[in-house]
Amino acid sequence: MYIKSISELLSDRPMFSIDATRTVGEACMILSTRNIGALPVVENGRLVGILSERDVIRRCVIGGRDTSTTLVSEVMTREPVTLGPEDSPASAMDIMLAGQFRHLPVCDAGNKLIGMISMRDIPTENRLLVERFRDYSGMQAVYG
Repeated sequence: MYIKSISELLSDRPMFSIDATRTVGEACMILSTRNIGALPVVENGRLVGILSERDVIRRCVIGGRDTSTTLVSEVMTREPVTLGPEDSPASAMDIMLAGQFRHLPVCDAGNKLIGMISMRDIPTENRLLVERFRDYSGMQAVYG
């Protein structure tokens, strides 16, 4: 089934997020129990950052910080790249590949969090279309 917009991927899915004033330990519990790799960070419903497993490892574990006292706001990635609900899965995949992201928050025009998608959420059909287009574009560049 070909999915035309990100909003189609988000329908009937639970949304998880964490407040910037919570601890990294609390965030890790959500990541672990929900089997997810990143959490959007919100203040008053607005996206202010994203906390990924990679952020926790690089900024807490390796840095020797205590996850039970370190606040999410201290280690999150601020101003993450976002998608809008009208964006296509193909554009989401392009952004993920270009930025080496595995997760992207989805926000409305007012930066209110709507959901989160990961690379694994993009259906195989959409990924194959993007790959074929890239192959074709590469051939055009080489053979004109």
